[in-house]
Amino acid sequence: MYVPPDPYGDAGKGFTPLRSNADQVLQTDGSPLDDCAFHYERTPIGIYLRNKSKVSFTMAAVHHDSITPDTLYRIDMLMGSKDVEPVPVGPALNGVTNYYLGSFSAEGVEGYQRIVYEEAWKNTDVHYYYGSTGPRMAIVIRPGGAPTDVKLSFTGQDSIKVDWEGALKVHLADKWMKLEQAVAYQVNGNGQIVPVNWTADYVVEPGNVTVGFAYESYNPDWPLI
Repeated sequence: MYVPPDPYGDAGKGFTPLRSNADQVLQTDGSPLDDCAFHYERTPIGIYLRNKSKVSFTMAAVHHDSITPDTLYRIDMLMGSKDVEPVPVGPALNGVTNYYLGSFSAEGVEGYQRIVYEEAWKNTDVHYYYGSTGPRMAIVIRPGGAPTDVKLSFTGQDSIKVDWEGALKVHLADKWMKLEQAVAYQVNGNGQIVPVNWTADYVVEPGNVTVGFAYESYNPDWPLI
């Protein structure tokens, strides 16, 4: 597996882990979310790395009265057509977490700095990790991979739009989730970051379900991130 350097130089800073799921992740009915493998801790929205190339994002509407029920919104993102399971990269971080949820407990739950869906597309992996400003996703296209293969499919949303700043906004009811405009770079044979003079713009395909990227020229002999 190829782990690219981070152009911000802050991957893993703060050591907020992606926590493995030992059945402490529960659905709204209180039952375990069995196909969740890892989840981000302490994020404004819930981010759950699930099996079969799926990532779920949740947003809560909490009402401070006893009449209006609280609501949990969820949007799912599918990466590619293969059923790829996420795997940790590197050893577990120091320290574990214990969960005590009524009669249920999960003890000694480990956390990791980086989780990867390997071969989500041919010669292309999807990395999840933490930076100094919060959670990050990196799509790593190794030599032999094709940027045109990279497609993200969403379910559960009302609409998908690209805003004036180039970010992808996925709307559900009065809530929305935003993926910032993708910054593209390459890594040469010496492991040095080589900027490219363009950003990878989102392209929403007909049907408001699938999103790809608009690319320009790059060196196919180097990884493209």
